[in-house]
Order: sequence, then structure tokens, then C-alpha cells
Amino acid sequence: MSLGMAAAIKLYYNNITLLRTSQGEKIFTNPDTGKPYAFNELFKQPELAEFIRNVSVNATEYFYNGTWADDMTSLLQEKKGFITVDDMRRYQTKWEEPVNTLYNGYDVFASGNDWGGVELVEKLHLMELAGIENLDLDLSNRLSRDSAVAIWERIGSAEKMKEVNAVIKKLLGGKESMKYFIHGSDAVVAADKEGNVCSMIHTINSQMWGTGLFVQGIALPHSGAIFKSYVKQTSPGGRLPAALQPAIAFKPEESAQGRRPVMALSVVGSSYPIVVPQYVTSLLDSGMNPKEAMESPTFLSPGFTDFFQAVPIEEFSVAENVLQEVRDMGQGVTEVEFSKAFGPIGLGVALTIDDNGMMYGCTHPLRRGFAEGV
Repeated sequence: MSLGMAAAIKLYYNNITLLRTSQGEKIFTNPDTGKPYAFNELFKQPELAEFIRNVSVNATEYFYNGTWADDMTSLLQEKKGFITVDDMRRYQTKWEEPVNTLYNGYDVFASGNDWGGVELVEKLHLMELAGIENLDLDLSNRLSRDSAVAIWERIGSAEKMKEVNAVIKKLLGGKESMKYFIHGSDAVVAADKEGNVCSMIHTINSQMWGTGLFVQGIALPHSGAIFKSYVKQTSPGGRLPAALQPAIAFKPEESAQGRRPVMALSVVGSSYPIVVPQYVTSLLDSGMNPKEAMESPTFLSPGFTDFFQAVPIEEFSVAENVLQEVRDMGQGVTEVEFSKAFGPIGLGVALTIDDNGMMYGCTHPLRRGFAEGV
């Protein structure tokens, strides 16, 4: 077991989370010692392995209509929850059309949900109005469901997925050690030589192991506990608003496709709404490579209780004389200690593609991620 995982288990080894049920206690207690699993001890999760095997064979049928759905809803009913078997049976994935805008000569796409992508587009418009040229509000050039279907045609079978799985396995098997870092959210960007590009974010929107309830080795998150206001605003059968802002950018050109990808960007961390536009302008306007952009200082989200809206920034990341010049102009700036900045800081991962098709990728230094070409 890694040092980070052992530390997390020790932190949540209590009656609220891992010891809330007998299932959690069984998973995370070493039967040889009677104590929570510790660093370097052999840690196995056979129930989780079996769940993954079942999903790999039966996919959504097992998850939404099979024994996992039955076991999960039964447990929730026992705990006075509200999800029923019928809810699981009726669930359908929802395709969201991406939003996009022309920003300083680039065609930028963001997630097409009712919050995050729209917010980013509006911010890019404001950035142009503040002095960046070529403002264009034409939103007619959108990606469509057809593009997703075309990609699915390439990977939608076990045979077609062999090559893709090999690539993913290599990407996930990078040499960079991850043993000291555990995060609840992760960002991934990818591109290939044929011009396909992807920017995605996975998050449980929850503390580790969430509710402390386990079904066949799977921990149920407790997103509703930290998004109560969103739950209250959402009607039955609706979906909670998603505010994340993964983005990709294309450069219009005279070619068969009419454009070529130049950037993919994803950011996690509570300051992402503030940080994403900063990365966009660093990568597209300033011509920074991903490493330069990820290592550049970024402003963080102001505190809700700060009446004067002083801009937080990580301590020692900007020269004092520069900070003083900003303060002299009337904009408050607050330097935040590293230990306090780590949580809210926007942790990004980005790739860019130059005019010669050369790809460059990098993650934020605090993410300890890795970039690899295949």
C-alpha cells in the first residue's frame, strides 16, 4: 500500500466513514493485525475486482439493471435513502452540445452544460472586450452528436478497442510515482495525429469514500451533502448543474477539416473558474508552452467573506515590487501560504500542438501527473 493511501485510510478510519458499516470495516481492516491497513502492507479488494470484471462483460446492463443496482438501492432504502430500482432502470445518459466561440482567432469549445461552459465563453468575451481583438459571437459552428457517433464507430467493439486499450494502458502506466498523492478529481487531455482531441475531467465531488457506504466494493459518494443548494433547485428527474470547464481550441485554416486542434485544457481545484481563463490566455495569446503556463503564477478565487475582494495568490510566486504596483493601482492582493493555497489552487493539465504537428503536454507541478506520447 502506498504512503498516501495509508494516510487517507487512517484519516477516515472512523464511525462516520470507513467504519460506518461492516462492509467498510472488512475492506480496510487488516485481518492479521486488526488495525487499518498501513504503508507497504498488501491490500486487496476482491469485491471491487469482481465488480470491474462484471462491468467489463455486461457494461451498463450490470450497473443499472443488474445485481449491483439491486444491492445499491436495497442498501439505500435500508439507510432511508430515496433512489429506487425504477430510478436506475430509467436512467439515460444525456448528450450535451458543446458551446463555442471565436476567441482572438481561435475556435474555443467548452462543455455544453448549463453553467461551466457558458461561463467560460462569457469570460472569453469579456477578455476580448478588455482589449483583445477579433471579437466574434458566432456560435453556429458547434460540434454535434454525429462527431461522437463517428468516434464511437472507431472504438465501439472489443476488437476495435484493443489498440485503444493498449494506448490507455501505456498512459496510465507512466513511470512517474503517484504514491504520495491522492486526489478526488483528475483531468486528462489527449490528441492524436489524425486531429482528434479530448479534454475531460473526472470527479466524485466528494471526500474520499463519501458516505462510507459500500456496494460490492464501490464507495457511494456524498455529492448531495456538499451541494445541498443545487439539490434544492433541481426538480425530480433533473440533473445537478455541472460547472467544470474542460476546453479545447482549434485554429481555423484552409484544409479538408477547416481547422486543426491547437490546445486541450482541463483544470481541477476550487479556483478553476478563475484559473481556466488565465491558462487560456497564457497558452493562446502569450504563446507559452504547457510547462510555462502550468508553472506561471495564477490568481485564486477571492474569499466569500472578503468585502474588498482582494485577489489571493500563492505566497512568493510574484515579486514584491510587482504586487506593490498592483496594490498602488487600487487592486488588493493577498498572499496565501502554500499549505492554504494547495486546496483552492487551480491544478491544470494541458497540451498544445504547433504548426508542425508537434505536441507538448504538461501538468501542474502539484499534480505530479505525467505526459507521454504514444
